[in-house]
Amino acid sequence: MLSGRIQQLKNILQKPDININYTFQRGEQTPLLLACQLENSKVIDLLLEEERLDVNQCNINGDNPLSWVCEKGKTKIAKKILESGKPISTSMLFKGLTLLEIAQQENQKSIFEMLLDFITNGYFLIFFFFFHFFKIIF
Repeated sequence: MLSGRIQQLKNILQKPDININYTFQRGEQTPLLLACQLENSKVIDLLLEEERLDVNQCNINGDNPLSWVCEKGKTKIAKKILESGKPISTSMLFKGLTLLEIAQQENQKSIFEMLLDFITNGYFLIFFFFFHFFKIIF
């Protein structure tokens, strides 16, 4: 039964006019946030494959999928999102806190470390790019 629903979701996602970042239930859910809350890894994987997906999309409460998994300690889901290759705003505030602050406040050490690795690797790549860019110019 589940595989049939996954196929239905695949068919829906193939339609170019579908907004997969749409918040529904009066703005309380995005499809990815709901999949994370239900811990449905097949749907999470399917959504993360979509180019149009914005993992930073917040609901009306100011939550997005990554802020929710940081708060709830869903390490496997956090890893999937961080490794998805999607642009992730780690400095964005969720209820006045960054993702690192949420993980720290909720005592989610493994997620905190993953976020820290993600952030520092990102800055390393930026530094590496600029170093080589300026080396070529000068």
